Amino acid sequence: RAKRQGSQSWYCPKSVIFHKGSLTVKTNVVKENLFFNIRKNRCRTIIKNFKGLDKVIRISVLLSVYFFFILEDFFSFKKERMFLTLKSLLAILNREHKFLMEKIRFNELKNLIGRQNFSLLDLGCGEGTFVEVARAAGASAVGVDQSPLSKPGLIVSAIENFSTTQDFDAVTLFHVLEHMENPLKVLKIATAFLKKDGVLVLEVPLVSNLTERFLGKDYFAYQDPSHRHFFTKKEIIGLLDKAGLRIKNKGLTLLAFPITVLTTAFRRNPVKGLLAMLIFLPLKLLTILGFNEEIIRLYCEKYDR
Repeated sequence: RAKRQGSQSWYCPKSVIFHKGSLTVKTNVVKENLFFNIRKNRCRTIIKNFKGLDKVIRISVLLSVYFFFILEDFFSFKKERMFLTLKSLLAILNREHKFLMEKIRFNELKNLIGRQNFSLLDLGCGEGTFVEVARAAGASAVGVDQSPLSKPGLIVSAIENFSTTQDFDAVTLFHVLEHMENPLKVLKIATAFLKKDGVLVLEVPLVSNLTERFLGKDYFAYQDPSHRHFFTKKEIIGLLDKAGLRIKNKGLTLLAFPITVLTTAFRRNPVKGLLAMLIFLPLKLLTILGFNEEIIRLYCEKYDR
């Protein structure tokens, strides 16, 4: 990586290090965690540092090797190792899916604003993935959360206590309002940080749709114990109006929960899972057409009443 950045590496042959065989790892790291992270990070290293055909070839070779490992562990009755390998691949898939979603979000916002180098405030930023994607693309992005990871551009603060003299071209609230005690208050706080022609982006899960009726209490929005509110589309539009916001555009959220109907139904029972396989595509088609919205992302602007 350093070489690709134009740096040089120097070797000092007189330096000697006596290394006692991974003593830190052996004494402080659980063996299963070490195995899982080695398998996961091999794949992550290729995804992060290679591009184009080189990346495709390396990933293909590594996945072929992992497939061989899985078969070998299965026939050797080493099921724990097999599941750790599968778990590492699932972790990679989830991470890449998450970055894909953040890139879709950012590109939609960039296209709406009309430029990449805009100022952005991500309230309730969580791990800061969206801020990371935005900063990498050239935006001046800041994230706020009570317990974010240590990353560039992240500020530790509750949304209600955060203050700044800066106004932003865009303020985002991705899956925040359903967790807040007073959603309207948070919307008004977010609106106050907007420039006059700024854009507020709101994304929330919705209830009262066909998927919720099929899954009942197992619907994904009910599975998070930190959710304090469950919104219908009508209720969200009402909140926006009370906060002095009107809808400017609507985003693509189809990829956010692509197989929730299948996974949740199969967890309930096999019969429910088989039925879900039959209705999965019709439900997603209705989602595309706007008749079965599980999640909604809205781009809003301020207006004078």
